[in-house]
Amino acid sequence: MLPEITKQELRREADFRRLKSRHPICIWCGFHAYPAALEFAHLIPRKFAIGTGGVLCSNCHRISTDKEKDMSFSPRTQDPDRETIGRYLDALADWLLQIAKTLKTFGQAMIAEAEAASDEKEADQ
Repeated sequence: MLPEITKQELRREADFRRLKSRHPICIWCGFHAYPAALEFAHLIPRKFAIGTGGVLCSNCHRISTDKEKDMSFSPRTQDPDRETIGRYLDALADWLLQIAKTLKTFGQAMIAEAEAASDEKEADQ
């Protein structure tokens, strides 16, 4: 007989499918403690490109979409393909800048931890 699957396990599986990952993590801030608080964020509005995006926590997703509130959601130029590519590149640059800030913060924290551990080791000797 198979073990009974709990409602919580079903919800986690649904989260993993929705987020397209079994180990989801916010690509901006690193939050990963609770998959239900993570969302698949579209890099640019779906009208321009479907399926482009990544996992963000609820807070980072709200920050990323605030800029979009002032944008038109339909192409406004006579060259919609070029406009779509331009919007995609602009949004991608915003994401990469945020990811770079996060990587810098994580890197500095790791260096500080290594230095503290080294200082403790020297003090013990």
